[in-house]
Amino acid sequence: MVGERSGGVEWVAAEPELLAGVVGEVLRLLPPVGGTDRFVTRRTTLGGHVVEAGQRVVVDANRDPEVFVEPGVFEPRREPVRHLSFGRGVHFCLGAHLARMEAEIALGALVERFSGTWSRCGGCRSDLTWWS
Repeated sequence: MVGERSGGVEWVAAEPELLAGVVGEVLRLLPPVGGTDRFVTRRTTLGGHVVEAGQRVVVDANRDPEVFVEPGVFEPRREPVRHLSFGRGVHFCLGAHLARMEAEIALGALVERFSGTWSRCGGCRSDLTWWS
């Protein structure tokens, strides 16, 4: 994802203070859990669709256009990044802060260690992203 953005990893290396924003956006767009499922308790309408009581719905609130301007765009300068990738309330992940810190340290170390140009592999499988 970072490598797909214009400027890619070179951009992250040039602005290391944005590592927290990069990690936040990756978590928002590629959460560890793909969505939150709930069972509807009474007939309601969601996004113009009627949902009957008892039906299960899966919600990806991290891409809600009422919360995020251009929700499909990777933007590490987004303020604030209020994603739900680690849950919320009593269901909030106890390891969330450690996971964020580890991701920031790991990404920073990778960018520092493997500086230079990263690019997609030209002849590789199309469903995978590779960097050289």
